[in-house]
Amino acid sequence: MIWPYRLLEPKLQALRRRPYSLLDLYLFSVYMFLASVLVGALFHPLLTKPAYILLLEPTIKGVNALSQSANGLPDAAAQSLAIFAKNFTAVAATLVFARRTRGISVGALLVVNGLLIGALLTRLAVGTYSPGLLAAGFLTHGVLELAGVLLGATLGLRLLLATQENLTQCKARSLHLLGLVVAPTLFVGALIESNVTPKLLEYLGYL
Repeated sequence: MIWPYRLLEPKLQALRRRPYSLLDLYLFSVYMFLASVLVGALFHPLLTKPAYILLLEPTIKGVNALSQSANGLPDAAAQSLAIFAKNFTAVAATLVFARRTRGISVGALLVVNGLLIGALLTRLAVGTYSPGLLAAGFLTHGVLELAGVLLGATLGLRLLLATQENLTQCKARSLHLLGLVVAPTLFVGALIESNVTPKLLEYLGYL
């Protein structure tokens, strides 16, 4: 067992003896995400550039590459599929590695997204950008994408805290919710981001 996991394992064993509802775990995910957003906002002068270089820029390049590989599809459709693939892969990987990494993958999903969003939105807010731009450019699709990410993190926490006896059943339920709730939510968010958000920004004169 890798050394950091030895520090986490006793605490996890104790936590697994306590019952948790899906709502409890969802609220914990929300609190952790919001705390990360606050940290990102407070330290945005330090975090904005690294967040863009290390996270946002590679994401943009990856989405563009995936879009270009979708030959024969309209640009908006190809971009929608690429955005969905990027977001769904991140959430699915979090679930796959939630138990193996002792929850580190779940924490990374919430903290990285929170820091990035907090830093970039604060940078835009303190600049010359209007609240209308932030609402039209982010809230139109961001609410659904964040809902999918937060539910994905919640399912990861449930897998992490499941007892060995309930693990098989927990995996089945998590896969069920991943396919029936998380995936459609992320897909609709990707459709809005590619098809609605640009047109709304153009209509409002921001593009």
